Amino acid sequence: MRRSKLFFVIPVLIALFIIGPGIAESCFWGSIRFGVIDLQRIEAEAKGFARFREERDRLQKEFEDFREQVLAEHARAIKELAKEFTEKTGGNDGTKQPVLDREYTRRAEQLASQAQEKLDRKQKEIQKLIEDREKAARDELQAVVEKVVEKKRVKTILLKQHVVNGGRDLTDDILKEWDKELKRQEKAQSGQGKQEAKREKEKE
Repeated sequence: MRRSKLFFVIPVLIALFIIGPGIAESCFWGSIRFGVIDLQRIEAEAKGFARFREERDRLQKEFEDFREQVLAEHARAIKELAKEFTEKTGGNDGTKQPVLDREYTRRAEQLASQAQEKLDRKQKEIQKLIEDREKAARDELQAVVEKVVEKKRVKTILLKQHVVNGGRDLTDDILKEWDKELKRQEKAQSGQGKQEAKREKEKE
């Protein structure tokens, strides 16, 4: 199963420009207050992305386990089919062999098709979940960047690898802000879990 590649695009609202090396030194950029972010570092260090990668790996393992199960079931079904047709041909004088061979082939192909359909459905389901998790991570990053940009009052965000010098590096600010947001989410979820447990206990 192909690993989902992390690719994050900050919308026009944040004005992320991907520019060639050296252009940030021009008079145009010199007149604008801009920030830079190290996207590769964010992808590598942000807990939000780490959480996504863990979930992606778990889902991919779920698919691999399912695949092994389906293939094992298919192998057993083929073995039973072969046994069935071996018994049918045991007392056959040979005149019905072509018919039996065609029937065996038809049923074997049917079993293979059913197994493949199961795998295809599961793969689509897993891929959809991975894409949803990836989108959630992108949306979280977007919200964090917007918040940091507003706090720091910068006009434009550039990718650090395309800037020779200048600009305010907001990478650490984004990592810290995202970490704070995740902790707030965890605290809220923990509080909600305690309330649900309390309600369940009161029902007893």
